[in-house]
Amino acid sequence: MKNNNLESIENFSYLKNCVLNGTVMFHALIQVLKNTYIIFLVLAIPAYFSTSNLGMITKAIVLLIIFSALAVLGLIYCYIKQWFYIKTAQEGNYFFTMSSKEKGVVIGNVLKGSY
Repeated sequence: MKNNNLESIENFSYLKNCVLNGTVMFHALIQVLKNTYIIFLVLAIPAYFSTSNLGMITKAIVLLIIFSALAVLGLIYCYIKQWFYIKTAQEGNYFFTMSSKEKGVVIGNVLKGSY
């Protein structure tokens, strides 16, 4: 089954209703953080202890940068993957009739089965 998402004008509704909606983004980000904190711990904690010549503030800033980068990359991945999950008009109608919170949870849970 071919995905015609790139060819239809309805993609602007996904952009407007999901990507640019603050409520959807907030709930998706919360789900992404819930699903990626283990990966963060596995990657960042050893890096924290292996850099002994840095000060405490510098280490905290580095951890914050790594955590933010993982969260943003995970959120972008979730938005793109969910966009390609919507293949038919019926799936699109079902997805767009959800509340903003439900859309955010669905988008954020894309990562649940990815790792």
